[in-house]
Amino acid sequence: MAKLILRLSIFIVLIVTTILALILISPPRADSYLMAFKNKQKLLRETPSPRMIFVGGSGLAYGLDSEMIGSHFERYNVINTGLAYKIGMRFMLENVKTHLKPGDLVVLIPEYQLFYEYFDGSITLFAIVEIEPDVVESISFSQVFSMLDEFPQYFQRHFNFLVNSTILNKSMALSYEKVSNFNRYGDFEGHLGLKSVDITKIPLFAPDQGKEFDKDSKDYLNRFYGDIREKGADAVLIFPLISGFHYRTHKEKIDLVYDFLKDGLNMPILNTPQEFTADSRLFFNQKYHMNIEGRKYYNPLIINKLKLYLSKLDTQPATDRTELFIEN
Repeated sequence: MAKLILRLSIFIVLIVTTILALILISPPRADSYLMAFKNKQKLLRETPSPRMIFVGGSGLAYGLDSEMIGSHFERYNVINTGLAYKIGMRFMLENVKTHLKPGDLVVLIPEYQLFYEYFDGSITLFAIVEIEPDVVESISFSQVFSMLDEFPQYFQRHFNFLVNSTILNKSMALSYEKVSNFNRYGDFEGHLGLKSVDITKIPLFAPDQGKEFDKDSKDYLNRFYGDIREKGADAVLIFPLISGFHYRTHKEKIDLVYDFLKDGLNMPILNTPQEFTADSRLFFNQKYHMNIEGRKYYNPLIINKLKLYLSKLDTQPATDRTELFIEN
């Protein structure tokens, strides 16, 4: 029996050692898209307050024009932290919270998946921790368990990367998805001018998405909002721009998010989901990714909503921001 336990222990150690070695010899590429997280962290550390900090996934990375927004809100320095929704909303907000200062305004524009299976993130968090190990402090126990469930997939991803890049000399990334294609605010610009695809052929929710609604998300958002108000910061929520086709196709799942949040969310909501819909030709290659024309359409919508909110805040100071809830 003792010999069996010893052999099993040696076997487990060998497996773990092999996995760690594989990860160490195939780190994230220096020019990869996710490496932009390091630059965005630097912006959060070094950009002086007051800041207007946008939080969300790749829809923000591809769609936000921070320079345009900054020209309308000169008192704020704009930061775009958007990168990938599979990082999870809990991590996005916990990470930003550690950097907030009095006078900062968080503009949360979450993809709808963040209220379903991706609230706590996915294996993408492994890559983020590889890039910036210190952010592990912003990861909760529930997220750790979620990550452990998906560790085999993460191992497979590293193995595939190693085989393709080292043995087959092939890149698995899109040629334009590089950290060098992010501007100084954190906006991704590598796709601007490239040919768009028909995004109506891509469902808003993949077959494995939208099945499990996260009912804890509202309680978390209220705790987050209370914490940052104590810091002297503020936050608002704006639903993302999607195609009218996707809204009609997934209306039930989308409206569930809105109805759930508007009943009891302390953070002001500045729009309805239906209000932020557009022609599918304004999107690039994914359901939330805007092309150059889409950016021109989207950013004025955000600017107008924020102007309305801030003007009400200036003329009607209130400790309870729910008094400024804007419903259309």
